[in-house]
Amino acid sequence: MGRFNKILEKLFGKKETKATIDDDILTENEIKTIPFNEKQQNKALGYVKTSKLNLTPKTVKELKEEFFIIDTETTGLDRISDRIVELGIIRYKDGKIVDEFNTLINPGFSMPKKASEINKITNAMLHDAPTESSALSSALSFLDPVLKGKTIIGAHNADFDIEFLANALERNGYSANIKYVDTLANSIKLVRGTPNHKLGTLANYFRIINNDPHRASGDAKTCGELLLKLMDILNKKEKEQIEEYTRYIPSNKELEVCAFIQNIILSSGMPTDLLRFYKKGSGYISVSYPYTAFKFKLAKKGRYIVVPIQFIKNIDLPITKATMSEGGSLYKRIFFNSYEDLTLLKDFFTSTCASCLNEYEKLKKYSLDSNYFEEQIDYYCPVGCRLTEEKMLKFLEKGKNRKSVHSLDLNLPKDVQINIADLELNPIHNRVPLNKIKNNNDWQKGINEGFPLFEKGDRIRKEGKIKEAIALFDEARFKGYVSPALYESYAMAYHKLKDYENEVAILNEGLKRLTESHPNLNIEELQYSKLHSRREKAAILLLESRK
Repeated sequence: MGRFNKILEKLFGKKETKATIDDDILTENEIKTIPFNEKQQNKALGYVKTSKLNLTPKTVKELKEEFFIIDTETTGLDRISDRIVELGIIRYKDGKIVDEFNTLINPGFSMPKKASEINKITNAMLHDAPTESSALSSALSFLDPVLKGKTIIGAHNADFDIEFLANALERNGYSANIKYVDTLANSIKLVRGTPNHKLGTLANYFRIINNDPHRASGDAKTCGELLLKLMDILNKKEKEQIEEYTRYIPSNKELEVCAFIQNIILSSGMPTDLLRFYKKGSGYISVSYPYTAFKFKLAKKGRYIVVPIQFIKNIDLPITKATMSEGGSLYKRIFFNSYEDLTLLKDFFTSTCASCLNEYEKLKKYSLDSNYFEEQIDYYCPVGCRLTEEKMLKFLEKGKNRKSVHSLDLNLPKDVQINIADLELNPIHNRVPLNKIKNNNDWQKGINEGFPLFEKGDRIRKEGKIKEAIALFDEARFKGYVSPALYESYAMAYHKLKDYENEVAILNEGLKRLTESHPNLNIEELQYSKLHSRREKAAILLLESRK
């Protein structure tokens, strides 16, 4: 009946009778004694509460045990004035049909010609059929688990069929609590590659044979088989998702570190329900609270945490430079091995997480959707990366006997200190002087004219056309494009050519212009840090090439 639904809603509006899945489910006693509202009292109606459910692992578990499928044929689209002329219901247990109910229903008026052309039900067929009251009376015992809210019922474009059923029950004084699933809505979510999601189309797609299309019994059986297929797809997706999630779960040794961090947060009095740990593809363990607070890695050369430089004072642990991907010159790697070592970073853990929590609370306060941020936590941080208190204590016990990093021979590289100002640079290039750059006082015009050139240059740089890319970067710079991304791409191009003199020179310019455009540069400015680290590395290579 899906083709009628949209037309009906446009013509007559949609009757709002459905409850959400969060509404309380009525008990059997409440169904028998439910009070009527004024409108219902005037018409002496029953009351039917409907709850539309999505296919989830929880509902699938329930459906596997038992479910019903309904299909109706009607005199038309108006859910108030039109009537059901055929009711087909199939009962499934353990995925197999165990019982079915089917009846024609005399609507009490002549069958409209257009409806008859679709469902092939004629006035002659309905002449001796039971009335609506009689048919429902016969169906009540069959539908008992559904009407009491104990068992889920399904249909294709279920809103239509369930509302027709609900209205018929209410008219005849019956009250019920119906939970239902819609195979149409769920097929749209789960099935790809079909021209549409009509019942017949989906039946062909899944090779389900419908021996009696557009009749209640035939369509109900087809819908039941479709629901089983959708349940299988959901189960498969769930298994694939779980397998995908396992890639993000830290190893037991990594969880020993996670347990210590969680214990520090717990001991500080902050909540741990926002805390998550997950592994990135590069092997880092990200600590989220709920934003990424910091990360650590158990590498072959040693265990280390990436820490902003303002936190490294008075930390008596081995320290080396961080890489550009770790944040650049504004970060350091602090090596550790034991819980004793990690205790020295207690203030870093608590203050960083406190900053994340403060930011989270501010955004949550002004959010229109109070559930949004909680949903984001679970969405972005995979299942299995939370530690219960029991697991935390278990991993703490496992990791407590590790030796301090001071007892290990890590053989870490020594930081090379270079005074960039003392470097004599004589780069050969075609760049115009800064005082001849266009649009210096109109950054928006510089973006408009320069960005397309930069974008094209960066694309061909990645294709290996380095010199052509540099020429486009020169032109973008001349037009007034001054983004840090330009200078980073410039540097990568010169680095590829092993032209470290030009790389250092262009990074000097980029850092100078970035500082001038941001006089109150924060110590956490990532763009500055990346350019600074890249320049330092290029300077070391330049000195080595001159030996």
